Amino acid sequence: MTELCEVLGSGQSNLSKHLARLRLTGVVSDRRQGLKAYYYLCKPENKAQKELINAITVGLSDLKTFKIDIAKLKKKKLEKADRV
Repeated sequence: MTELCEVLGSGQSNLSKHLARLRLTGVVSDRRQGLKAYYYLCKPENKAQKELINAITVGLSDLKTFKIDIAKLKKKKLEKADRV
């Protein structure tokens, strides 16, 4: 969650609300480890979830902001791997 907030430039409260909605639709799930929450995309369980995930990814994939955010996330992941 912290990394997402940093990359997206969003407050934790705002991001939590969006992630909660995505959890309710079955798009993402989370696991808790202490005070940290880790979010991941769910494998679609039905046609509606598959169509929703497809609409989200297709709709975002060409946006410049999305590409920049993905690049930032990849950079964070590499930095984290280098620290380990």
